[in-house]
Amino acid sequence: MDNNSQSQLKIEITHDKLVDILLHAATREDLATLAADTKLAFAKAETETKAEFAKTDAKIEKVDAKMNGLILLAITGIISPVILHFFFK
Repeated sequence: MDNNSQSQLKIEITHDKLVDILLHAATREDLATLAADTKLAFAKAETETKAEFAKTDAKIEKVDAKMNGLILLAITGIISPVILHFFFK
């Protein structure tokens, strides 16, 4: 083969192959966008979930405080007659 000889290279891209290449590129881009959107959605959901847990914890603390008051009232109501019985016998 002679170094001075040139051969021509002919590349044909069919319509189907061009569509496949474009769809593949779009799919990659769409997947990257979808991944970013998914991460953002999960971060937002996590923030909302944490806020709801904080609200729930606050409500539980209020109920706990009320229950402690009711328990103390019940114990006082039970013990008071017993103590009064011993003092005014």
